[in-house]
Amino acid sequence: MKILKLNFGKRNGLIPAQLIDLVNHCVKGKRVEIGRIDLRDEFSLFEVGKGDAGRVMDAMNSFEADGKNIVVKPAMEKGRHEKNYKRENKHTYTKGYHDKSKKRKKRN
Repeated sequence: MKILKLNFGKRNGLIPAQLIDLVNHCVKGKRVEIGRIDLRDEFSLFEVGKGDAGRVMDAMNSFEADGKNIVVKPAMEKGRHEKNYKRENKHTYTKGYHDKSKKRKKRN
């Protein structure tokens, strides 16, 4: 499954049933199988089969709803996002160094 991001969310009054109808209205031909749906305030994430992802993006990006262009693009994958974030925002942190071979005296 491939996760796609749609620029409509809860603030636009979108509910899961409408998202399914919207996808199948925009994409002609074979019905699109939709997996998990995650509605956020500003956008929505939904899963489609990897073979359908390109067809869904191409078809939906040529429509508009409520006077607003529909924009569907691949969602950034969590693992890839974290990996890129760590690489781009690399901070060096050095903890205090001490020799573990020396025993510390206990304080009374």
